[in-house]
Amino acid sequence: MKNTFFGSLTMLLSFSGILSAADALPVEIGQRRELMIDDALIESVSGSLELRLHHPQAQEIAIVHDRPWEGSGCGYHSIFHDGEKYRMYYKAWHIMVEKGKLDTKNRFLCYAESEDGIIWTKPELGLFEYEGSKKNNIVIWDGGPWGEAQPDGAHPAVFLDQNPNCPPEARFKAIIRSNKPTGLLVMKSADGIRWSMHHDKPVITDGAFDSQNLAFWDPVRNEYRAYWRIFTNGIRDIRTATSKDLITWTPHHDLKYEDAPPEHLYVNQILPYYRAPHLFIGFPARYIERDGKSPSMGALPDPEHRELRAAASPRYGYAITEGLLMSSRDAVNFHRWPEAFLRPGPERTGQWKYGDNYIAWHLLETK
Repeated sequence: MKNTFFGSLTMLLSFSGILSAADALPVEIGQRRELMIDDALIESVSGSLELRLHHPQAQEIAIVHDRPWEGSGCGYHSIFHDGEKYRMYYKAWHIMVEKGKLDTKNRFLCYAESEDGIIWTKPELGLFEYEGSKKNNIVIWDGGPWGEAQPDGAHPAVFLDQNPNCPPEARFKAIIRSNKPTGLLVMKSADGIRWSMHHDKPVITDGAFDSQNLAFWDPVRNEYRAYWRIFTNGIRDIRTATSKDLITWTPHHDLKYEDAPPEHLYVNQILPYYRAPHLFIGFPARYIERDGKSPSMGALPDPEHRELRAAASPRYGYAITEGLLMSSRDAVNFHRWPEAFLRPGPERTGQWKYGDNYIAWHLLETK
């Protein structure tokens, strides 16, 4: 499996009309950076003025998931800059179809690092044994030495805790789905490699957590915020809450999307934009069911493999996912672009399938 990472986020406001806000009071922004990512600061427009979404362009391959323990289902990448090093965490999960049924094994959290954010290496950490060898980059093992907790390494989100009061031994945090009881666990680490439990029980339990659920420190509001997956009237959706300690959480709120229609959203990939942290930017994946017998489906490449997957589960053969872009100024009400940000692209083998085009968490700046 090959994962390509994409560069900076660019928005273009094309002025071909005239702003008509003579009577509007100005919004004081001081030295605060603002992005042309919504129309919150635009009072009115005329003519053909438009806010246009630009799309990421594929560049060189950053990392290839080809190790035996990585399996066939790597994803849910968390990436961030830590001093002179870039860090990446991702799930390793093997899923296969045998005799018309899905079977899975390996549910690990793996680690990679880079000096430039472009070329990545997988260090041999020697923490967990896989098929007789500890020469691997596994940092959390499903069923490892975690006491009564049962973290699922295949559903991770890792972040560098920016809370100024965070103790050094908990500088890194991981939000991990709990196998039993159901919910989200918080784990901690001093070095990002060796992990222990931050709390021995799930801290959030009201949701559907088979996704990349996440949390982070909000430097503007001085609190932790979490986003996780739920179902609302049968629709895959997103819920949020805040906390002062990552253990006790406020009553939750379900996200709202202005005039956007109800759509299935896998993952959420939300984080304050680091150069304008009052703005929340998310890259959710839109999930779309498709008719497996339609003419357009028959025109796609790799039909035998698609039908094999569909025999075990229709969505694995026929559904599609694509990356979206959304933003918010209050962490609950989002402007969601209807057009896909990361699109499946031209028809070719390995594309136009379920579980594809998930965007890493989060934006990464390189030289």
